[in-house]
Amino acid sequence: MAKEVKYQPCDWSQYNKDLVERGRLTLWFDLENIQKWYDLNINIQGQGGTRIYSDWAIETLNTMRFILNLPLRATQGFAES
Repeated sequence: MAKEVKYQPCDWSQYNKDLVERGRLTLWFDLENIQKWYDLNINIQGQGGTRIYSDWAIETLNTMRFILNLPLRATQGFAES
């Protein structure tokens, strides 16, 4: 009887990168929507980080996240792809 070997990741940075990679998917947007993707109204005043993505982009990613039932890291990979 063979003993079942369980996979236990030891390189956590690579494991996290692999989780992000699992969420990669390619979609095509028209030029109008591509222009709306980044937040061009950069306001450096106040607390917090500088906004990179527009509200439209964040809403689109959250919609795709819930439709495809993706975890957060997979949604990150989806956005980066």
